[in-house]
Amino acid sequence: YKGSSWSGKEALYVDGQCVNTKRSFKRKSVTAFQIEGEQYELEIQAVKIITQGQINAALIKNGVHVKTIKKAMLDKRSKLGKIDRIISILACISVGYFIGAYLIKLVMA
Repeated sequence: YKGSSWSGKEALYVDGQCVNTKRSFKRKSVTAFQIEGEQYELEIQAVKIITQGQINAALIKNGVHVKTIKKAMLDKRSKLGKIDRIISILACISVGYFIGAYLIKLVMA
């Protein structure tokens, strides 16, 4: 599975072959596909987006849950994860400050 939060493009690969592509900007995406007569679904759900950037992927075969994998982009224990969160927060504060200052200038003028 390859997905882009920027373009919304999702592509599902099985044994190196692309079996499904689509675009989705939702926090939960379900992709259905079939292999050798068996019906599968892959559910991708974004959770804890701000704090960890966690993605859960659940594989369902013929309506029965097979396995769920959870991946977090920011690990709570890693220093890099903490630094990334601090940089993100500071960037948001900075952008908010400059937009606010610009809007105040417009109103005051």
